[in-house]
Amino acid sequence: MHPELNEYAALPLHSDHLGDCTANFRKSEIVQALNEKGNEPEVTLFLLGLLRDKTEFDLARVEAIQVAAIYVKSENPYYQEVRNELQRLCFDDEEDDMIRGWAQRYIPET
Repeated sequence: MHPELNEYAALPLHSDHLGDCTANFRKSEIVQALNEKGNEPEVTLFLLGLLRDKTEFDLARVEAIQVAAIYVKSENPYYQEVRNELQRLCFDDEEDDMIRGWAQRYIPET
């Protein structure tokens, strides 16, 4: 397991309700630090979990959108799941406007 994933797992669960706190911002930094590892299946699964978790810190989810959209390549076994999840985020009316907007940057509405 990547040390970054262990550190993320040690931070408070579902912390969007905590507001702007150190743990939340650390979550964003950790996801950003994983960018070039995003195509590794273990990291891709972690990113998928963030994309699917509406209760997670929004800025960490935005970072997950960016990393997944840019670094997960077609040879990755989870590539299609990532694309499907980004597509879902684009059209999910229950999703936060910021999350939806960031997903739409990478998968435009059709």
